[in-house]
Amino acid sequence: MGYDPDTFYEQKVVWGDHDSFQHVNNARYARYLESARIEWMMKLGNEIGGPGRAQAMVKGEGVSLILKSLLIKFKRPVTFPDTLLIAHKPYIPQSLSHPRFHFHCRATMYSYSQRAVVAESDSELVWYDYESLGKCDPGPDAWDVVLRYMRPHKDL
Repeated sequence: MGYDPDTFYEQKVVWGDHDSFQHVNNARYARYLESARIEWMMKLGNEIGGPGRAQAMVKGEGVSLILKSLLIKFKRPVTFPDTLLIAHKPYIPQSLSHPRFHFHCRATMYSYSQRAVVAESDSELVWYDYESLGKCDPGPDAWDVVLRYMRPHKDL
């Protein structure tokens, strides 16, 4: 599917993720995506400026990313026990007016138990300067790292 393995995140499904319908509650999918996105964001931070930059990004210090929107398409119900593989792939849609401030990310959730994709999502991420409290251009170093993840990964 062209995802870079550096974006892979494994999420264990626990019994408490179930709702009264005996499958993972839909709201949990957003939490799973958030966990995977934050792990990927830390990798971005490390690549951009090392561990200090990664920690600053997840603490909302300096320039980081914030979530503007999230769309989830549910494909199949998930039940305990299971582990999900979540992968992100950034892209810039043609309709985006100011790509220097933000980009989109596709994500896929794959169930090991079902051997199938159980959900897909699209999110919009905005570069945000926590000191000036506004969207910003993160600079060429940050964009170079994000653009690397936009290229198709050939080893899959």
